[in-house]
Amino acid sequence: MLNSIIGRESEDFNIQAKAGDINYLGVFDLGLVAGRNFYEKDSVDEIIVNEDFVRKVGLSNPEEALNKQINISNGFIQGKIVGVVSDFHDRDFHSNINPVFIASHPRLFTEMAVKINPADAKAALEHIGNEWSSTFPDYVFEYDFLDDRVAELYETEQRFLSLIGVFSGMAILIGCLGIYGLILFFVVQKTKELGIRKVLGGSVGHLVGLVMQDFFKLIIIAGIIATPIAWYFMNRWLESFEYRTPLNWWVFALAVAIVMAITLITISYQAIKAAIANPVKSLRTE
Repeated sequence: MLNSIIGRESEDFNIQAKAGDINYLGVFDLGLVAGRNFYEKDSVDEIIVNEDFVRKVGLSNPEEALNKQINISNGFIQGKIVGVVSDFHDRDFHSNINPVFIASHPRLFTEMAVKINPADAKAALEHIGNEWSSTFPDYVFEYDFLDDRVAELYETEQRFLSLIGVFSGMAILIGCLGIYGLILFFVVQKTKELGIRKVLGGSVGHLVGLVMQDFFKLIIIAGIIATPIAWYFMNRWLESFEYRTPLNWWVFALAVAIVMAITLITISYQAIKAAIANPVKSLRTE
């Protein structure tokens, strides 16, 4: 918790602590927008903050924060701000970016971040493990990869999307079977009408369109009903994220178009078969 910043009124708010040395910014590719990196020294009197920290304390720009003395957690860390980095995400997109400070304080160090070449990861990990065991023989060497940690943040969403994919596939399959059965029934009911239209000069394309138009009307009606319902539930889900993509109308239009394409593929065979059938046989059908 930040307690005070010299030269301004005292203010208390939660602040995220990061332990880092002179290599921290380089390892995590954090860019400075003002000031400089740490100098190589043992004393803890230099602090780097992020842009959200600057906004939180009411400063107009990052340069104004430089060389300001701050007091964090009732004197646990005191020092001057020497640099300001761009805002970065250290949590998932459900959470907003928080004010962050980075300091080289011994009591903050609990982990070590190492950037390695993925092509030589096995040898690098073996070397790091040997160095760890020789330096800290009483502590077990455990490691994980940053991309695995990021993936864990969205594990629930991944499972949710996997279930959505499975059930959507099942729904599409069942829908296609239903449409196929419906077209068979529809063609039988329209056999005489198609035969008469063909005798009167109806083209194959016209007859195929005649068969399909009723189905397309039903799909459009279903799309009109389903779109606001889908928009509502998708919007409610997206509201749980601080950072989210907008819902555009064309997404729903594309979904309806895809359903139409699937329907077209499903019924085209029977529609064409009915359109090219011998009209004599069609007219004899009871």
